[in-house]
This record gives sequence, structure tokens and C-alpha cells, in this order.
Amino acid sequence: MRSIRWATLLSVAVAGSSIVFVARALSHCIGPFIGVSGSAGIVSLAAGTFLYIIIASSFAYLLLCYVGQFDPIVAWASRAWRNADYTTAIRRVRWFSWGGRRAPFEAFLLASSNQGERAYALVAGTALTETDIEDPTYLLEFARGRAALTQGDLAQAYTHFERLHTRFPQAALARYALGDLMLWQNTNPEKAHQLLSSALADSDRFSLPHWTRLGMEAELRASHAWSLARLGRSEELQYDLDKAIELAGSNRPIAAAVHLRLGYALRALGRPSVARQHWDAALQIDPSGWAGNHAGRELSGHSLALSTPD
Repeated sequence: MRSIRWATLLSVAVAGSSIVFVARALSHCIGPFIGVSGSAGIVSLAAGTFLYIIIASSFAYLLLCYVGQFDPIVAWASRAWRNADYTTAIRRVRWFSWGGRRAPFEAFLLASSNQGERAYALVAGTALTETDIEDPTYLLEFARGRAALTQGDLAQAYTHFERLHTRFPQAALARYALGDLMLWQNTNPEKAHQLLSSALADSDRFSLPHWTRLGMEAELRASHAWSLARLGRSEELQYDLDKAIELAGSNRPIAAAVHLRLGYALRALGRPSVARQHWDAALQIDPSGWAGNHAGRELSGHSLALSTPD
């Protein structure tokens, strides 16, 4: 069962309990202070107001959970993650997750913090009920592929992303993951560009609850620029380059990941000095994260990638 459903059930229980306790508290506490006469009407009015607020809030929460597939714990942890405060982000997830229900998201955080081995170990043995929702916070294959990529195991990452794409061939997330991995592998840039372009053409990606929050759009734009560079289409990549940086904004892990990929794009165009500027930016933005560390290795000539990009 998805954690969102647990949150939904909990909200129903809390709302029901609140209705009972608020009504009883108002009738026992407010009545004596306002006198016997008229107390029933006033208490009834106050109780009705409180009940309306509670019920309205509960239904709003239910709407977020069911219609928007919104997970408040992911949103809460993401606030710390955006500032590269990985310890706090991971702690927040662990506090409110049981039975591995947020293991994919925790692995996402671990991978971002340059703990690829821990991330892969976490999701390798996790079994969750399959879902048809293309949400990176719940898809195990995406989490496993991300963790494998963080470790530099590109073959294993390809296996997971190919499975994800096989299951969701029309999903923007699956196309992005596989296309991006092909760039890391330095294989079939035409196919990688096709996958990334089709992901950008899918407007449904914005309906995913955490697509923008987790920086997928910014990374997709950076990877698309990288694919254009690999194809030698330098005149077309400036928009994606600028857009990726704009979308990353103050999100430090994503900004570092964007600059890392743009560094590869500029190197593919034969501009190594500009590429090094992007890698230096990635290292400065998030020195403790995976992207910053990977950029640092590129600057020192010790990349962890098994297939070094052009």
C-alpha cells in the first residue's frame, strides 16, 4: 500500500477524532463562562465553525493525496534537500516511513548525497506494490537506476532504466532516464536525443506530483542540451542550457547536476575551458553531493563514469 493511502486514512481518523473532541470541549468549557442562557446556541455556532474548518481541511488534504498524488513528507524532506542538507532530509523521511514505503525516495536522497552504495542496497531488496503512477518517489526501477548511476555502474543502471521504459514506454520519466543514461554510456546519441525530445514533448509530465520539486525538468533540459551537443547542433542548445539553469534556481543538488551535464555538453562541442567552468560551478554549489563530487573528479581527470563522454 502506498504511503499516500496511509496518510489519507490517518487524516480521516484525525478529522473524525477532532470533530468529537472539539464538540465536547466547546460544550464543557465555553458553556459555563457564557452562562446558561444562550450557551447552547453559541456553543453550537462555535462548534459548527470549528467542524467546518476541520472538515474542509481534511477534504483538501484528501484531494491533494488522491487527485494530485501529493506526499507531504516528500515535500517536507525536499525543503532540506534543496539546501543540500542531506542528513536532515533523510532523517525526515525515516521518521515518517515504515516498511520501506518511501525507500525509493530515500534512495534518491542518498544517491544525491553521493552515497550510491547505500542507496542501491536500500532499494535492491525492497519490494513494493507496483503502481502505474510515474512518480519518482515511488518507482523502484528509477531509484535503482539512479543509485547504480551514482556508483558508476552504467550497465546496471541501463538494465533498470530499460525495465522502467519497457513498463512505461510513453512516460516522460522513463524516456528521460533512459535517454540520459545513453549519454553517460556514450552510445547512440541519436536515440538518446529522440528519447529526450519525446520526453520534452509530453506535457503530461507536469502532472506528476514531484516532477518539478525534485528537479526532473531542469535535468531533462540539461540532458537535452547535452544530446544536441553530441549531435553537433550547437546553434540549438542555448535555449535548453539557459532554461536548465533557470529551472534549477536555488536548488543546490539540481543546480550542480545541471552544471555537470552542461559541462559534458560544452566538452562535446570542443570547448573544454567552458566545460571546466560548469564543472567548477557544480563543485562549488554542492561539494558534498554526488554531482559536485563527480564534477570535482572531472576537473582532476578522475571521472567515475565507466564510459567517458566525448
